[in-house]
Amino acid sequence: MSIRPLALAGWEDLSTWGYDEGVGSFYAQLTRNGHSDDDGPELWLTPLAIPVVRSPEELADIIARRTAVPLTDVLAAMRF
Repeated sequence: MSIRPLALAGWEDLSTWGYDEGVGSFYAQLTRNGHSDDDGPELWLTPLAIPVVRSPEELADIIARRTAVPLTDVLAAMRF
């Protein structure tokens, strides 16, 4: 499993994204700055909650829609 920081403004303190080889999908764990993730991330974007994600670009699109952040900002925040 790979884990990368997600440098998305307003979400960058605790949010990550990566690839889970075990399920063959990209994923994201998103928590807004100032919120606790003691009970898990606010948004857990994995194949349990969304279909299998085959590319970082596809994941970025899902993140943009779920956070209402422009896709260009999400792509820049992922830094892949």
